[in-house]
Amino acid sequence: CAARLIPLTLDLASSAPGVVCRDAPLGRTVAAVIAARFAHAGQRRASLQRLFVHASRWRDVTEALTDAVRELRPGDPGWTTTDVGPVKRPRNLDLLEE
Repeated sequence: CAARLIPLTLDLASSAPGVVCRDAPLGRTVAAVIAARFAHAGQRRASLQRLFVHASRWRDVTEALTDAVRELRPGDPGWTTTDVGPVKRPRNLDLLEE
């Protein structure tokens, strides 16, 4: 995927995107995405907000990320065992439950 880099400018309005190339190693990719999205409970502007995945990897990446997110442990942010803190807004909880 990175054999030929082409300069590109995208105006993504602070959307903090990530890119998954065709040849990205799945395990490292999933670990990086989980860390980038869930660090600081997503409360930083720089946390990952959208992910562009090469079409040939979409299913593998989606399944692996889904499995990894299911393994995250919710709880009190003060506990060392907590991976994901509480949802702040009722509308966000509604979206998660859908």
